[in-house]
Amino acid sequence: MPYLGFRVRDTSTDAPLGDAPALAVLVPRPGNALPPSGGAPRPWPGPDAEPGFFATARNRSGDVVVLDVPAGIHPVEIRAAGYVPRRARARSPGSWPVCVRLHRSADYPFAADDTLLLGTIVRSSGAPGAGLHVRLIDPDPAVPGHRAPVDARGRYVIYVPEKRSRSAVTLAVAHASGVARAEIEDVIPHRTHVAPLIVVP
Repeated sequence: MPYLGFRVRDTSTDAPLGDAPALAVLVPRPGNALPPSGGAPRPWPGPDAEPGFFATARNRSGDVVVLDVPAGIHPVEIRAAGYVPRRARARSPGSWPVCVRLHRSADYPFAADDTLLLGTIVRSSGAPGAGLHVRLIDPDPAVPGHRAPVDARGRYVIYVPEKRSRSAVTLAVAHASGVARAEIEDVIPHRTHVAPLIVVP
């Protein structure tokens, strides 16, 4: 029977997350759907413990294998504690494992001296800006333009280990009507900074 395989990694460090106890790959059985997005991702029960989802296993490399998935295109959610869940569609059979990188969320246990940019995005209706992405624009060319997803509560965190000097930075959010921007006037390395609220249509 075909299967799906995923090699899950941390976007910031490229470290594998295959040994994380709360890592889960959810593929609903036909007739079922993925659970609603919202709140922090919760650990998922082990193989066959949750009705309506295909069983999973891990190989010796820490890859997550979704077992006995029939041929076709299937919705997938990959989640781990401290990371923003990622949804996609996967074809079975296919070339496996697929490498998937997860971004750290505001719930990740960062170190006290990490350089972090935290913020919230809301829509003009008041709903969270879930599903959007925030891009960092730093005047220092050595600092990459990190792009972080917004979680179901409208929160985002950008981890910037490359920042070495203090400066202003700009945060840009692309949306259906254009691009919204916010500025943090003084970002100091090895500190946490809170960005102004960004409102999008």
